[in-house]
Amino acid sequence: MHAFNHDVANKLREIAALLNTQHANPFRCNAYLHAADTLDNMPQNIAELMQAEGIQGLIAVPSIGEGIARSIYEYIATGRMSRLENLKGAADPVALFRSIPTVGRALAERIHDSLHVESLEALENAVRGGQLARVEGLGTKRREADDHHREGQHTVVTETHGKLKGKRVVRGREPECLQIYDTASGGR
Repeated sequence: MHAFNHDVANKLREIAALLNTQHANPFRCNAYLHAADTLDNMPQNIAELMQAEGIQGLIAVPSIGEGIARSIYEYIATGRMSRLENLKGAADPVALFRSIPTVGRALAERIHDSLHVESLEALENAVRGGQLARVEGLGTKRREADDHHREGQHTVVTETHGKLKGKRVVRGREPECLQIYDTASGGR
């Protein structure tokens, strides 16, 4: 086993673990785990393969699809894996809220402390529920800007509770999604 392959494999396992804690699609979590196992068992150094054959060489490896290949490519080229960094940020609500334009550390902390929300989905629900007024220092102009949601935009999430737990749904259209899932499964 190559040490570098094992290092990359551990990064992929970390992604899988974070996705799992966020109740992502189990197939997606398993894809990262299978790719990690493949890297651990590869006789060739993955960096050498990428240098010789590029991203297509990575995609040609069993268990490595295009998305995972891009993450591996990025890690080889830059020493970072932005997918992993983004998921780690999602585990820290303050860091996650700071990714919203014009939201700094202090405001992100006030949002978290005042609304007791841990995810962008929960924050969106708080916005829709008119709870932003509870956040100290959040002025009327900013609340109105945050309340504005352009027509035609939809948020798709993996439901974390209820009858649709683990299913992808359009936020605000859960009853329709439930009907579609019921129809697809024959009402089971």
